[in-house]
Amino acid sequence: MDETSKQEEPIELGQLDHTTGFLVRRLHNSLVSSWKADIVGPASLITPVQAGVLILIAENPGVMQARLLKVLDVESATLVKSITRLAEFGYIERVRNPDDKRAFHLYLTPSGQEALKFIAAKMREREEGLRTSIDPAEYEVFRKVLLQLIRSRSKAATWL
Repeated sequence: MDETSKQEEPIELGQLDHTTGFLVRRLHNSLVSSWKADIVGPASLITPVQAGVLILIAENPGVMQARLLKVLDVESATLVKSITRLAEFGYIERVRNPDDKRAFHLYLTPSGQEALKFIAAKMREREEGLRTSIDPAEYEVFRKVLLQLIRSRSKAATWL
């Protein structure tokens, strides 16, 4: 067998094939890759994390960054980078907290609301695609199990 044929053979995953973290990460990578193909136009520079931040700010006007950190369970630097980028795009506004000059309240701007309308519509389409790709009952079980795993593994999952 030549080297090219070997490269095209399926690779053995060993115990990774039975490791939840590996499988969830593979699904995550697939969803991130398809996000880039699905989100086109002016909102195409928005990442899935940034889209989540926009939604949380829209649902909680004036929310402070510290609260978002707890809900998203991400590193501070990751959230700061996302918020900075959204502010640079003109999608959010940071208003300094009068009681704590280090803290900011976050609000969507009108252009952020427009971007969010587009992104939310695309997210609904993507979710419907996921929902219809497997049996509806299995999809609901999958979501329920995901939430249970998040609850059991994340001290910050206070939103559940």
